Amino acid sequence: MQPSGRYLAFGLVGAFALIAVAFLLVGGLTVTSATGPPAPEMALRINAPAPGSCAGDECTLDPGQAFTLSVEIVTAPTEGYIGVQSYIVFGSDLIYKPAAPAVEIIWPDLEPAIAVSVCSQSPPCTAEGPAGQASHGGLTGLLPPLTESTFTGNYLDLSFNCSASPSQTLVELLPLGDPQTGTEGTGFSLPPIGDTQQAAKTNSLTINCGEVAGETATPTPTGPTATPGPATDTPPPAPPTNTPPPPPPTATPPAVILGDVDCDGVVSSLDALWVLWLVAALADELPCPEAGDVNEDGMVDATDALWILWIEADLI
Repeated sequence: MQPSGRYLAFGLVGAFALIAVAFLLVGGLTVTSATGPPAPEMALRINAPAPGSCAGDECTLDPGQAFTLSVEIVTAPTEGYIGVQSYIVFGSDLIYKPAAPAVEIIWPDLEPAIAVSVCSQSPPCTAEGPAGQASHGGLTGLLPPLTESTFTGNYLDLSFNCSASPSQTLVELLPLGDPQTGTEGTGFSLPPIGDTQQAAKTNSLTINCGEVAGETATPTPTGPTATPGPATDTPPPAPPTNTPPPPPPTATPPAVILGDVDCDGVVSSLDALWVLWLVAALADELPCPEAGDVNEDGMVDATDALWILWIEADLI
């Protein structure tokens, strides 16, 4: 490595070491609700080619139609914020077409290197995300003090297609503190270093793909009523013989790449950030937890984040 490259590598190591110290000083997140108006609010919106397809909180689209599901920051925290995150539940009928987190998160104050997404598809989403759900988040910078944002407007744009057959789906934006999301729900991280999160008021949408048929009543037969003859006891048919299916083939687990904690196939500074988030309780678990103990000392801590940066910088 050339001397200038080595100095840059040590600079990165020092920068992330400062982040590690900052997060380790955080005793734990505090999730708060807004006190006094205006309450922070984030809302789901639909952008579809056909005008007039939405009325209130319900949208009707054609089967297979492409549309954009957006999350809008309607009202920001009065004191500003340094991070924003969202948690969307969209079920199994709608077809999500994920892109890179820094492409989907269109918040203008985002630091792209810290854009994160977790969903049920891969890549760029991790396979560990729950099916039919997607969470996104980011910060304004890498090093404290982080810039405070007051932005309102579209924060997130996700590409979807309606189901090919008629369906009806309730799409929910779940807030921080919801039993399903905990500290990963929709809301804001407040300055100075994100040790306090503020929940946002959220909404839900119903998306109809085509006309969803209701129940059809069974017509009553007309005409003369036949007179039944003598009852005949017909024995029921013998049940079919159940042949157990063959056992599924044993899948060979993919090789673990130490340090690749976000499961994207490469070891990068984003993996180090995931470890720091875990240590600071900003994340409940790593996407690939078995890759986190890089120095193999039996625990995942800030030292492993430093090892990941050394790997990326070719120092080891």
